[in-house]
Amino acid sequence: MIHFTERISGVYISESYCQRSYLKSHSKLETMLKQLTVLAVLFITCLAAKRKFAGGPIPQDCLECMCQVESNCSTTLCKHGTGCGYFHLTFEEWIECGRLFGSWQKCANDLRCSSNCVQLYVVLYNYRCGVHTCEHFARTFNGGPENCQEDSTLPYWRKISKCLKSQEKCDDI
Repeated sequence: MIHFTERISGVYISESYCQRSYLKSHSKLETMLKQLTVLAVLFITCLAAKRKFAGGPIPQDCLECMCQVESNCSTTLCKHGTGCGYFHLTFEEWIECGRLFGSWQKCANDLRCSSNCVQLYVVLYNYRCGVHTCEHFARTFNGGPENCQEDSTLPYWRKISKCLKSQEKCDDI
């Protein structure tokens, strides 16, 4: 067995070659595990952002951000006169999208049904904007049939846009 003798602070310390190799590789392993943990957390966070929404003209990343802005993509309590669920659907929006799922509350709090309702809503009304971008889909949903270009929908769009930019970081992983 090979031994090393080293002077540390005036004291000679002796250790075997195997012990020294183990300590170096253990330190490298700890560093790699920390890096992998950070990457795993980031990956899981980004993976959670990849929910399955109903298909339609609104891209999935845009729907994800609309869901995040409306409810932090969570179910919410339904009361008449207010919106609820993943997309904060109102009773009126639910009627306009065809009374899906047989119940406004059930549809609003079901990700597939509520995202399908949002898709149908913009199909009904986005033609008035003439543009098919995430911005116009989001502003149509937020402002209603006549207001996709109103200034009142700009703060909503800014939140959606900020969310989309953070999603781009996830795409880089």
